[in-house]
Parts: sequence; structure tokens; C-alpha cells
Amino acid sequence: MERVRRDLSQEALAHLVATTQSHLSEIERGVAAVQLDMIARIADALLVEPMTLLDLHTGNTLRNTEQN
Repeated sequence: MERVRRDLSQEALAHLVATTQSHLSEIERGVAAVQLDMIARIADALLVEPMTLLDLHTGNTLRNTEQN
């Protein structure tokens, strides 16, 4: 997962994208709906293309659901 590869905690990434750690956790686990602007903010914070975060085969918002 990009967040883990960049050695960012959920709390740190949440701060960068102006959300809460719990909301980011829900997004990563696929239990929260996520708006396109949030995907763009996460991608910007991680310096990746938004498509990098999507798994179109399973419908999961983020490719890997590892927790921090």
C-alpha cells in the first residue's frame, strides 16, 4: 500500500488530506464511501496518480487494506 511504502501512519496521512484517522481507516478497509475529491487528495499527498489507489476488479477504493 502506498501509505505504508511511504512510511506514513494513518494519522499522518489523515492530517495531510484533512480528514480523521478513523475515516481514513474506514476508506482503507472499504467500509466507507469515498468521494472523488478525497481520492485526489490522498493521491496528491502520496505523490501518485489517483488510479494507483483504485482496484477496479474488486471495487475496493484502495488497493490494499493493510492497517497501521
